Amino acid sequence: MSTEEASDISAEIIGAGKRPYRRRGGIGEKRDRPRRRRESGRRRGPLFWVGCSGGVLFVALMLLALNLKSLAAWAAHAWIVDELPQPADAIVVLAGSIDSRPQAAADLYQAGYAPRIIITVTPSGGFMTPGEDIATHVILNRGVPKEAFEILTTPVRSTYDEAVSVAAWAREHGATRLLVVTDPFHTRRARWAFKRVCTPYGIEVTTVAAPPLDYSIDRWWENEFSLVEFPNDVMKYILYRFKY
Repeated sequence: MSTEEASDISAEIIGAGKRPYRRRGGIGEKRDRPRRRRESGRRRGPLFWVGCSGGVLFVALMLLALNLKSLAAWAAHAWIVDELPQPADAIVVLAGSIDSRPQAAADLYQAGYAPRIIITVTPSGGFMTPGEDIATHVILNRGVPKEAFEILTTPVRSTYDEAVSVAAWAREHGATRLLVVTDPFHTRRARWAFKRVCTPYGIEVTTVAAPPLDYSIDRWWENEFSLVEFPNDVMKYILYRFKY
């Protein structure tokens, strides 16, 4: 027997002793299962994330409802412009509130921030006492001498008109620094109007919020006046940005 024949016989004997490999739920299936699971997970992914997003939105809405008052108070404080008073040539009392604005202006005068108080004039209201007369009375009662304030004679119908009138007075009298006093929710629109008119003439404007007498900023929605004034002035501010 040759060497090649012996090798062939040995190979047949060894091959006969081996069992053929079959995939019967052993290693072969175990390798396939993770793949199917990953594919199944990918199919459920979008629904899973949609559900999570809905849950987060629901929780956010619940927290918003529970903290609505805190949010309203935060919005009010974010809207109001109350700048630190600076030494000025005059304190400007804008028409409107007949109590809080004149009182705040008188307090600023007594604190030595400016030597003069300027009061704007609105058109006559028939049998009603003019606002400038009431403002004058309030200022005098706060200890301000009559010669320390001046009433502008040009009637104004809007905050922008007031800015134009006051700017004309400032240019005539050489005033370059003004303290503008108004109600809290009116401050943002007033500052925008006065800076719009006065800045080109080199007149510096500082806007001061007069402390409200009838309501609290932290609970503004509980007072009828502030409940109307806040959203109303937001809309007017937007209108001013387009109109002027």
